[in-house]
Amino acid sequence: MSDLDDQIRTLFAADAPPALAPAFTAGIVRRIARRRLRVELAMLGMLSVLGALLLWPAWPAIAPTIIELAQTLAPAAAILALVLTLAEPHVERQRA
Repeated sequence: MSDLDDQIRTLFAADAPPALAPAFTAGIVRRIARRRLRVELAMLGMLSVLGALLLWPAWPAIAPTIIELAQTLAPAAAILALVLTLAEPHVERQRA
């Protein structure tokens, strides 16, 4: 029975499709990733333009509030940026 199984495996192995080359597979994955990136960038670009068009008429009313908030929150934002910059290498070491 073992010889018969080996003969059948040999017969079916001859008809098996060839294995995909790793370089070919990597190329396909790279193309898919690039296509997804282009779609995401196009969507983000359109959303940015839409947001700008919607905020443009309201800008004169919004600008004073934004300026006031920016002056109030600037020190906190600077401290947060400094803390995140200093903590980032420590977080990366713990992930590895």
